[in-house]
Amino acid sequence: MTTYILDNQNKRLVDKIAIDEYHMPSAVLIERAALSIYEAIKDKLDFHKHIYLFAGPGNNGADALALARLLYHDHYEVTCVLKDIVSDEAKRQFMIIQKLGLDIKDLEAITINKSDIIIDGLFGSGINKDIEGEYQRMVEYINACEAYTISLDIPSGISATDGALPKTYVKADLVIMIDSLPLSKYKYPVMSAYKGWRVIDIGFPEIIKEKLDRKVILIDDGYIKDHFPKRDQNANKGTYQKGLLIGGSKYMYGALSLVAKAAYHSGIGTLTLYIPDSISDFMANRFDFAMQYPASSKDGYFDFQIKEDIENFIKDYDLIAIGNGMGRKEAAKEILRTVLKSDKRVIVDGDGLWLLKDEPELLKREALTILLPHLKEMSYLSALSIDKIKADPFKVLDDFVMEYPNVYVVLKSSFTIVKSFNETALLDRPNSALAKGGSGDVLCGITMGLLSQSENIMDALESAVYVHNLTPLDNDPRYLMPEMMITNLDEVYKS
Repeated sequence: MTTYILDNQNKRLVDKIAIDEYHMPSAVLIERAALSIYEAIKDKLDFHKHIYLFAGPGNNGADALALARLLYHDHYEVTCVLKDIVSDEAKRQFMIIQKLGLDIKDLEAITINKSDIIIDGLFGSGINKDIEGEYQRMVEYINACEAYTISLDIPSGISATDGALPKTYVKADLVIMIDSLPLSKYKYPVMSAYKGWRVIDIGFPEIIKEKLDRKVILIDDGYIKDHFPKRDQNANKGTYQKGLLIGGSKYMYGALSLVAKAAYHSGIGTLTLYIPDSISDFMANRFDFAMQYPASSKDGYFDFQIKEDIENFIKDYDLIAIGNGMGRKEAAKEILRTVLKSDKRVIVDGDGLWLLKDEPELLKREALTILLPHLKEMSYLSALSIDKIKADPFKVLDDFVMEYPNVYVVLKSSFTIVKSFNETALLDRPNSALAKGGSGDVLCGITMGLLSQSENIMDALESAVYVHNLTPLDNDPRYLMPEMMITNLDEVYKS
């Protein structure tokens, strides 16, 4: 099952299409949700703990009441806490639990201990205003209890779309997300409301979500298994492209070294390093697998007098990566201009991203361009603050690729977004081992290698960020070095 990340509008649309066009009864969907939720939370339950289910007036409340019936049937101690019942499904579920004799109370009649379990089914993802009145009192009571709290679909009070943190919301320990993740989970500051989470499948037809606009695909094990670039056993080195790596300087030669090694360990056919001659001896000692072209240098950086040289040199290559360790001198900017004015496929990383900030029009090119920025580098490219980007990275990237439609962006942070003009994918596997200098250079090399083996650009980029995330293996995050990430690639690719 492909997992999607959806806003309020799309989450409601999936529900509506399933019921109206695919004739899936709402009652069946609620029963499936309750069964799947029950299965997902079993490891948190304890027959010695009292379970309090807070049911709201709508279908989120209906899910909670259906779940209460299943728990009661299996002999858990259950109390339903509610105020109003509004939706038809909530009314139906209420009549069932009332007939069965479940314990039903209002807020004033309960006392919850810290050792109990709370299940929050007050409001779903469609909420668009602050919780007030009696429901505000319920939420404040839930939070004050400090009991282990499970929210159904989304913490009550939180919107699936908005990044703002509301005044009143349930501070859940675990969120059981029904069918999809909420888009707001990846917006600042509301992302702090999501601690633990699981996504459950309740059987919505996959075709409904495939046709949605503004959907985001979650990059996970199952998804990558179907999209990972395949390597032909009958291939030769020419099959997997001629790569050119431009960068390095006397003060930052290590960055280029990491890119080159990761690219070779990720399957590129051949690789040539276009480097300042100030580092040619060092690079020659480090590499006997890559060809070198030492260009003239000045003060350890590329010399300004090489424009014609680079213009002719790049003609023989299929894929170019530029920027890592290159520095920010005028000569570097001139090389970047020349490369981006060509018809070559180009990956821009490192200093190349900083050099683009004053000339973003260079990205208005017909050939493929891939950018690998972290948040600070994205602020250079978009002329927006980091806080503005974090508040809604999806809109920032939507606007950016609308301006530069042939550009693909891999935005790196605690989660990584891969964005093209038509598609958005996200990897949500925070790993502090990757929060070190050199980690991004390894990603650039992996990207270069996998891109050389795939006709589908998104498949290659999604696979690259997935592989990169796995490279720490079992190493302690404090201990891991970027070189070890490259050494670990063999085990990662085999897996």
